Amino acid sequence: MVTDPQQAVINAMTETELSDNVRQLATALNFLAYHTWRSDHSPAGFPDWVFVKNGRLLFVELMRQKGKLSPHQKEWILELIPCKSVEVYVWRPSEWLDGTVERILKATPKEESNTIPE
Repeated sequence: MVTDPQQAVINAMTETELSDNVRQLATALNFLAYHTWRSDHSPAGFPDWVFVKNGRLLFVELMRQKGKLSPHQKEWILELIPCKSVEVYVWRPSEWLDGTVERILKATPKEESNTIPE
């Protein structure tokens, strides 16, 4: 159950804050991390982060809590999900605060499954 103070944090967290948190955790766990610096020169909808470690390849789209995926983001995610040996996630502040992000990053391959976007 999410408390009112937790919900306030979830609703207030920006995508930039979430991105900083995820990057710091992933690099602390020794993932190689890629994030496009200027997305205006990249294909529309490409996921925000790519993480690699010990045979794991993760594509991660970060969203504000109430943010909606664009059609281009959905297209990329739906094309990536069936790829073998690829993990695809859409993470929001609630997944950061409830420990989902940390659990997934600490998992070994095949412990977690891809998430289908809403």
